[in-house]
Amino acid sequence: MSTPAPDSVTTVWLAQQLGVSPKTVLRRIHDGTIPAIRVGPRGIRIRCADAYAVIEQMAVHPDRMPAPLDGAK
Repeated sequence: MSTPAPDSVTTVWLAQQLGVSPKTVLRRIHDGTIPAIRVGPRGIRIRCADAYAVIEQMAVHPDRMPAPLDGAK
């Protein structure tokens, strides 16, 4: 069994960081939103630089948070 390159992450790891399912990450890879590299017949890896760019892009920053609903404290 081979180990992933230290400069790449798995779809499961990225999904955990984003708080989504691995299937969502795979859908984004297939539609081209997330660049990835195929490793062998079934393995997919995301370069660390690309993974961190996606995490930063999808992060909810305080200035982008929605306003609270009326009456919410």
